[in-house]
Amino acid sequence: MEKKITYLGEPRSTRLDAFLSGEHQVAIECKFTEFDVGPCSHPRQKKGSSEFCDGSFMRQAGRNERCSLTETGILYWKYVSLLFRWENTVDMNPCPLYRNYQLVRNVLAACVRPDGNVSPANSRVVLLYDDRNPAFQEDGEGLARVCL
Repeated sequence: MEKKITYLGEPRSTRLDAFLSGEHQVAIECKFTEFDVGPCSHPRQKKGSSEFCDGSFMRQAGRNERCSLTETGILYWKYVSLLFRWENTVDMNPCPLYRNYQLVRNVLAACVRPDGNVSPANSRVVLLYDDRNPAFQEDGEGLARVCL
């Protein structure tokens, strides 16, 4: 059931819990026991590391790009501004990917085709979670992160 996405330039490919391919693509993320959706790990890198980020979408530590992921060749921001109302040419604090990184990767996996074309009209992302999970109850941290 797990699907590996290999065309976003990632050193460690996005892995979806389930994926329905075809003319209409559906990425499925299951959160039955996990506390929430995964945030970006780069703000947890050691300061001074080339991958360090302070959680903002701004040029830092001598980088040319606003995102340390873009600096390393990962293509998220090539597509993010096509799918969300987040411009890749404007400083933002916090970075819109900081808290909902995993879900944004799932949206990209569903909407971006292997040839680089973007098709949001024929794509969906489904988040399945157990409503007993406190993170996904009203005012829960998990629900706060899924409001893109």
